[in-house]
Amino acid sequence: MTERNAMGEIDVERHHFIYFIACCRSFIKMMGLSDWDVSFQYLGSDETTPRASTTVHDRFNRLASIQLYDSWDREPNEYNLWIVSFHEVIELLLSDLHCMAENRDWNYNLYDREHHRVVRILENAWFKEIWKYEHGIFNFQSDAKGRKASRPELPDMDFGIPLPNPELPGKKRHNK
Repeated sequence: MTERNAMGEIDVERHHFIYFIACCRSFIKMMGLSDWDVSFQYLGSDETTPRASTTVHDRFNRLASIQLYDSWDREPNEYNLWIVSFHEVIELLLSDLHCMAENRDWNYNLYDREHHRVVRILENAWFKEIWKYEHGIFNFQSDAKGRKASRPELPDMDFGIPLPNPELPGKKRHNK
């Protein structure tokens, strides 16, 4: 059983932070967000910190800080570190749209261009990988005829970046 701290939360340790950075970098690479200068911060939290992480960005200078808090309401295991890192990179991906929505001088053409930039990134990051590995996962004809076609699992999309095991400091992640 995982021990909880005085606030009833689970401590996120330095090796979790290192794993989190590796996960974020993998997703940043996958999304092609190389135009951003991203730094990472490991921050203390208190009872007013409502989240596991956050992303702060300056869209005009293309600077971002992805911040991980030192205690969570859930276990900092491999799955949770991946989903939290994925969430923050998606926040970065959508940051320009977010800023445009807050702007009083909203311009539809700028919004539409940014919207389609995000769509193209998602096409390149996911659709091409799904198609390359087995586009049969979308074989709707067999379903329409009442046959249950077996679906292959989605491909491993870690892009060859070896990641340590977040539960064991210094251990490498083993792919099955």
